[in-house]
Amino acid sequence: MKKLTNTNVQNAVEHAVCTELHRRDITAIVTPTNTQGTDIIVILENRSPIGIQVKASRGNTQPLCWLLDNKVVIEDKSFFYAFVNVWKNIEKAIEFFIVSSKEVKAKLLNCSWAKISLEKDAELYRSN
Repeated sequence: MKKLTNTNVQNAVEHAVCTELHRRDITAIVTPTNTQGTDIIVILENRSPIGIQVKASRGNTQPLCWLLDNKVVIEDKSFFYAFVNVWKNIEKAIEFFIVSSKEVKAKLLNCSWAKISLEKDAELYRSN
């Protein structure tokens, strides 16, 4: 099997998040590739659109860890991060963790680059 590129993994993960939102009857649209900052736009009735940035982590074990640059973390009440675990073993289900941008910013306080780890909080953010 041909090795997946990071771009293909990211595109697949963005569409997977969008699919999960639609399964929950939430209208979501994947933005064009390389749209700065926002990967998915969520449309809710009678509300302003919500932006989601998708971060993928891929491996053979459960990493629950994503690298972020504090300078580009958006903090806004209508912006969220979708952290996604993608296993190299395609038999395993993809895991989704939705976290508010305020919580992400707080985890990165006083760091320029940091790994966001949800290991302790996994059950809190896990999307069932």
